[in-house]
Amino acid sequence: MVIVALQIFVSYVVALVLGVLLISVLRRRGLGPWSGLLFFSLLLFFASWAGSLWIGPVGPASGGFHWLPPVIVGLIVAMLLAAATPRHAKPSDRIPEKPAKLEQAEAVGIVFGAMFWMSLVLLLALVFLGYVVVT
Repeated sequence: MVIVALQIFVSYVVALVLGVLLISVLRRRGLGPWSGLLFFSLLLFFASWAGSLWIGPVGPASGGFHWLPPVIVGLIVAMLLAAATPRHAKPSDRIPEKPAKLEQAEAVGIVFGAMFWMSLVLLLALVFLGYVVVT
């Protein structure tokens, strides 16, 4: 039970730190649900939690818990999210868009929203299967 709590805690800290880094320092904000810290952190949390379940014990242990797998998986997923999302422009740098571009941006936002929810469901399934199959 303590190991599960440590897995969740380390995954939460990794997700929060990397989410803040993506949103504020790198100014990465996507369309649809990708536009806020909550959604980036949610994906990073479940990805690092699933990584701690599916990857064997690697690296140093603290209290019987190997903390390196969730950190590495969180970093890899954060880099993929940073590469996939556009840089957020300041309001003063924005150029007014034409109506056709607004419709296209709305369609892209819908696609990104669907991709977010599919990714979240997949990660939840990986966490669930990690407890059923692996442990």
